[in-house]
Amino acid sequence: VEELWPLAPVGCWPLCPKPMCSRPPHGEHVTKIHILVYTVILVGTTALPFFSGLSGPFYLTIAMLSGAGFLYYACKLMFRPKASTPMDTFRFSIIYLAILFVALVIDHYLV
Repeated sequence: VEELWPLAPVGCWPLCPKPMCSRPPHGEHVTKIHILVYTVILVGTTALPFFSGLSGPFYLTIAMLSGAGFLYYACKLMFRPKASTPMDTFRFSIIYLAILFVALVIDHYLV
């Protein structure tokens, strides 16, 4: 059955009594609030390797600077969105993750 899902109309799941929409259940505004809140939590969490002694000041600096960039995109998505802002935010989230991993590795070899 799962192999037939790509053949279903957009936004619907086959063999369900009621179509399931692909849009968020509470609307776009609530989704943007969630993105902003989760980004704030994420940026705070990225400081934990420093405070637990697993990384040094280099990692913390890079994590906070890149976290500020991610918060910029999340705020832009919430307060001043353009048509390209959701995709720009998604692209930066992938770059952000790569920056954190590279910073951890570099910081490991600096100590």
